[in-house]
Amino acid sequence: MTSCFCQHQIKILNLEDNELINHQFLLIKGYVESFKCIKNSAVSLQELNIANDKILTTGISQTNGQFKFLVDLGLNDSAFFFKFTYCLTSVTRSIQYQSLRGEFKISPFLVLAQDESTNEQTELNQSIVDLNLLLVQSVYADKVREAVQVRCTFELLEKCKIFRSQLSKQEIWNCTENDLWQSIAREFINSEWGKDKRSKFIAFINCTKYEGFEVEKSGNFSYANIRKHIKGYAALGGGGLALFGTIYFYCWPHYFHEVLNCFQNQQPVDLCKQPDDSNYRKTWAGVYASTLGALSHELGHIFDLGHTQNGVMGTGFDFINRVFTLNTTTEHLPQRIVAHEEKKEIPATRFTKFKKPANGFLDNYRQQKENDSFFFTNNCAIILTHNPWLKKDIQRDFLNSEFQVDYNVHTNTVQVQPAGPVLKCIEIRCSANSLVKEWYEFKNSATLTFTFPRLLNDLSGSHYIFVMSDKGHVKRLQF
Repeated sequence: MTSCFCQHQIKILNLEDNELINHQFLLIKGYVESFKCIKNSAVSLQELNIANDKILTTGISQTNGQFKFLVDLGLNDSAFFFKFTYCLTSVTRSIQYQSLRGEFKISPFLVLAQDESTNEQTELNQSIVDLNLLLVQSVYADKVREAVQVRCTFELLEKCKIFRSQLSKQEIWNCTENDLWQSIAREFINSEWGKDKRSKFIAFINCTKYEGFEVEKSGNFSYANIRKHIKGYAALGGGGLALFGTIYFYCWPHYFHEVLNCFQNQQPVDLCKQPDDSNYRKTWAGVYASTLGALSHELGHIFDLGHTQNGVMGTGFDFINRVFTLNTTTEHLPQRIVAHEEKKEIPATRFTKFKKPANGFLDNYRQQKENDSFFFTNNCAIILTHNPWLKKDIQRDFLNSEFQVDYNVHTNTVQVQPAGPVLKCIEIRCSANSLVKEWYEFKNSATLTFTFPRLLNDLSGSHYIFVMSDKGHVKRLQF
């Protein structure tokens, strides 16, 4: 019998021993040092209280020894003991799973038109919403932790409910994206749910439809023409509502065990039957990645995030598939840019125009090789960790205090009124698209004034000042 003298070591990257976990789906990332093994072993994960079908694994990369697990911790609070094994070596982690119990929550809804009936597909769409919001909840927790070493995420009030709109299907199909957001937002505000100021909403239009026959007949399969033939659709977030369509649910997982397969499904999109929003990948996996990434992006807007050049709130939301998989092949996709449109008081739009690849290929290549390319920039992570919908210990302070802040154009100074919350973060954002131009963090727990290091006269009219307090209040100040 041959003895094994392998010198393996298992490293867990994103989970400390005895860590408190507040989200149902737990992503675990790690790698094996000296992973080449004569036994060609796989990394296994054992936890006696979790069924095998609630543990998904990528296997181990034969390129760099990386591995990932996605674990469904279930609904009941409990302690878990994980044992990771590779060949003859093992490492353990204990965690305490405790579901979130905050006051500020996200309420998911499936929006049905006034003349729309419920059926089996309606129930299926609700289950798709529930599953995928839990995935996004997990991504937020992991990516905020990655950026600022604090694990926090949003809380879902309950499972997806039905919201009956006053609009007919035809009226929904005739609405522009912005008008649809405005109409649905008003309906939520005037509903029984809108009375609760501690709730924000994420809603999916159930009757979204794709006129694939018209696209086929035109012979024009460009993204612009595909988008033109999707009716009753939105991908917008801002204020208290993120609004989407259900038209891309054809490639979203229905059940937990399907998640990794959906991220890896290379089935080509049949543009005569299914719309493509994959940033030119033209596969079901690409559509799923781009549209789930867009969901993460638009949720960021209802948590007060602006646009950034890179990351989840910029050019990187297409890559959410890389968070869950061991995708080591690079994808140099067309770079998304901000749409410069004159808008009324509506949420910041997602990036829908593309800039074809030019320079920066090598930088993109290196970045994708070294990480999963899906991240919150530091300013976004700071805002998230001080938003009451994610940071539970400031919620009562947020409700019980007022934030009074002014900008003095003559002294170029932002000043907070004493005896209240203090400054935590300031951003200068473009008025046209909420793109962050500059940002400042205040680590001093008593910062009441801030003078910009340069004159801002050249930004008057084209930019605004976003201010956040240490208790989660936000204000928009004009120059």
